[in-house]
Amino acid sequence: MFVYGQLSKAACHNQTLQNMSGMKMRPTHARVCTGVYGLLLGAVAVVQAATTPPATYTISTAPADWSGSFTVAQFNLPAVSLDKVTIKLTGNMTSPLLQVENTSTIGGGVLVEGRVKVDLLLPGGPPPITSVTPNMTLGFTASPFDLTLDYGGTSGATASGSPSGAFATWDTTNPADLALFLGAGNIVLGASATKSTIVWASPPPPGSVTTLFSASSDASIDVTYTYTPVPEPAEVAMFAAVGLLGFVTYRRFANR
Repeated sequence: MFVYGQLSKAACHNQTLQNMSGMKMRPTHARVCTGVYGLLLGAVAVVQAATTPPATYTISTAPADWSGSFTVAQFNLPAVSLDKVTIKLTGNMTSPLLQVENTSTIGGGVLVEGRVKVDLLLPGGPPPITSVTPNMTLGFTASPFDLTLDYGGTSGATASGSPSGAFATWDTTNPADLALFLGAGNIVLGASATKSTIVWASPPPPGSVTTLFSASSDASIDVTYTYTPVPEPAEVAMFAAVGLLGFVTYRRFANR
């Protein structure tokens, strides 16, 4: 179908160029050209790609660290070809609490990031196919250790962060990946949320900075399937016949 469409399009384009250069197109040629091209465009439109509405799956808020899964309905439309799977992962961090204490005999600037990394995995993973990392930061000037590990005083600090979120999109056209999403059942995608802290300190050695971090998080995914209808054999034969007939008809009129 693509070849016949290109031939018809090229023929019409040639007639247009002739018309622009002063060679008048015969009315019969114009009607044949327009009609054949229109038929072929209609045929091609039948097999244009389409997408399913996004299907949303969620994991409820729980204290990090957690592991869970999404049970996703597989793609099972008849007479179509699955071309691409697109997944949008969203991770949210709530109720973050970050506590920091400088236990060094040297004071100075301290900056700490508390983060929750949410991973999404295919069956058989890791590694994750995509991840998001909502976070919070706490920065202050710490004195040398005040001899009390209370995450306060002059050598420590405590802060509650605001809820935050992040998202990332993963898509695949890999046949091996697409095969996992085909069927009349479900595919189970793994998920996990892991909290951690990163310390920057100067001049206190980062290793002398003690941290405590707690947070809850949730996760959700939006799954979209992109597919192309597969024409029935009779439709393929019809499109081919229309293309061939149109091209032969055009050639006959063009040679007159």
